[in-house]
Amino acid sequence: MGAFAQWMLRIHESAVRTNNRNILRLLEPWPNCCLIDLGCNDGAWTKRVASALHTSRVSGIDLSQNAGRVARTNGIEYIFADLSKPLPICDNSMDVVHANQVIEHLADVDTFVQETYRILRPGGYAIISTENLASVDNLFAMAMGQQAFSQHVSRRFHIGNRFSPHYAEPVPDELGLHRTVFAFYALRQLLQLYDFDVEAELGAGYPPFPSILGLVDPIHARFITAKARKPQVRLHPDRKAKPLGLTPQQAGIP
Repeated sequence: MGAFAQWMLRIHESAVRTNNRNILRLLEPWPNCCLIDLGCNDGAWTKRVASALHTSRVSGIDLSQNAGRVARTNGIEYIFADLSKPLPICDNSMDVVHANQVIEHLADVDTFVQETYRILRPGGYAIISTENLASVDNLFAMAMGQQAFSQHVSRRFHIGNRFSPHYAEPVPDELGLHRTVFAFYALRQLLQLYDFDVEAELGAGYPPFPSILGLVDPIHARFITAKARKPQVRLHPDRKAKPLGLTPQQAGIP
């Protein structure tokens, strides 16, 4: 790997560390709450989240059974399931839902958000973190006619962006492909579409500039993290989604 690629990776790793701190900042200590990590991988980061919440009631979902076996050794109740489909979790059964760098891998993000809402208890909240299509480095790449760093073109090779440190390398695992990448306001509006109250949004990373700028300008940060709460009373219980910008009469609500 060349010097430029190594430099890009160091910047990316710094942004990841800042993003992890943002996630921990948004967590409210909630002793003995029920936490589920959607996309738990090996459970190492899940344990950090559980520790910040002060809970040992932790479950996790992942499509990688190998990672799931490791998660079980880390004390995570592992569940094998596809996050693009209805989840094998009871309604109103979780206090906190965490999903870090997961939603961008899914083809059906509507089902993912709808299911997140369904399994949360009223008053519970979700922490969802993902890459930002409108980040400074993504905008620069697209202005140069290259693919955004955050979005894959091929399921076989990393192509489309000659500035990427992984350019021309094989894609090691199709589960890692980025299928749906959000800009800042798109993530907020998708959560609001399914009746979440978005309480906070933080940015992390600002490549190639100092990472702290992502906290100042989250709209163009490398990563965005949203905290979204399920209200005690759903505004529109008879509908699966709330059409933004429509009056109740336009939406067909009596």
